[in-house]
Amino acid sequence: MRELLRKAKDAVAAFARDESGGALSEYGLLIALIAVACIAAMIFLGKAIATKFKDVGTQIQNAQPVQ
Repeated sequence: MRELLRKAKDAVAAFARDESGGALSEYGLLIALIAVACIAAMIFLGKAIATKFKDVGTQIQNAQPVQ
C-alpha cells in the first residue's frame, strides 16, 4: 500500500514539475479572458454606440452643403 502511495506521489510531483505546454495553456486563458472582456464591453456599450452611430448618420443625412 505504501509503495502505491509513493508511486502516486512521485507521479503527481513529476506532473507538477513538467512545464511543457504550459505557455500554450496560458495563451489560451489570456485569449479567453480578452474574449470575455470584449463580449462584456459589447453588451454594456452596444446600445450607446449604436445610438451614437445613428445620431451621426442622421446628422450627415440632414447636413446642408456648404456654399
